[in-house]
Amino acid sequence: MSYDRLTRREEVDELFEQLGQVLDRRIQVMLIGGAVLLEQGLKDSTKDIDVVCRNEFDKDTLLLSARRLGFELVGPEKRHARLGVNSLAVKGMRNLDVFAGMISYDFELSVPMWQRSIVTRTFGDLIVRNASREDVLVMKLIANREGGADDCAALMGGGLDFDAVYEEIERQYRKAGELE
Repeated sequence: MSYDRLTRREEVDELFEQLGQVLDRRIQVMLIGGAVLLEQGLKDSTKDIDVVCRNEFDKDTLLLSARRLGFELVGPEKRHARLGVNSLAVKGMRNLDVFAGMISYDFELSVPMWQRSIVTRTFGDLIVRNASREDVLVMKLIANREGGADDCAALMGGGLDFDAVYEEIERQYRKAGELE
């Protein structure tokens, strides 16, 4: 395994396999970001593995399991400042960025996002869902990080349900109690 960038789905799966073996209970995570694009052949490499848990309990369980594998739990890096990430598991140059419910300060894991995600594989007690391409696009637009424009172009070249993209953006930014 190289320790600067992930370049193969097998590298991601290797980590998930290890996590699934040390978890003390069954949890589901949604894979988001570059790792989804890597898996779909839309990107050559990714800096980190981003996953979203449905709640803090699942997030804590996943992070404790990562610690059992020798990962160090650290605070966010500068590149995460806008995203509200508060928990990273780092081992060498491997980063596992773990979110719980909220993907950034004002962007939450919605029920439709979870429903659009697809269970792609199971590793022991770890069930991995892939975020839909539409939701990865929305998250890439919001993150607005270096390389994001290329990722968005790759996603858009493969055909998307733009109604789902629009509905998710509207859902995120027209929450109850807010003025239009």
